[in-house]
Amino acid sequence: MALTYDLQEIPFRERTTLITDLERIQNIRTNGVGGMFPVPYYDTEDGFFLMSSTTHSLIFLTMSVGISSITKRNWTTFYGRVAAEEAMHGARQNTWNEDTQEYEALLITPQDVLKHVGLSTNSGDMTVAQWRKNLLDGFVRDAERRASSSKEAA
Repeated sequence: MALTYDLQEIPFRERTTLITDLERIQNIRTNGVGGMFPVPYYDTEDGFFLMSSTTHSLIFLTMSVGISSITKRNWTTFYGRVAAEEAMHGARQNTWNEDTQEYEALLITPQDVLKHVGLSTNSGDMTVAQWRKNLLDGFVRDAERRASSSKEAA
């Protein structure tokens, strides 16, 4: 089943990034923003916008944190699970550093989650116990893969 989402309750400017580089805009119009998880873009009379990397990350995080909607009641729990996921598996988004010409990890903040109250997806919900088991099992699997890779390289 495909992951679907609803962002209608989130102000447009909170969930998008204005793009002004004409060469980049033309490239996106021609090729899209691809990869495994394409990023939507919006060509409006107010400008050219991409879904923000934070919004994109939070949509997919609903699956791994086991909370399908961010609400006023659960946003702190959602953030707590995101922080644990990122502590164990790394940041879910990055940003380009013009000075170093490299990407840098960008962690999700409590403010990011709070700005996305109203985001909902069709991902399933997990109890705390299910989510903790999923998180730990994933961490162990990642460690086993790293160990296996280093054994083969030796």
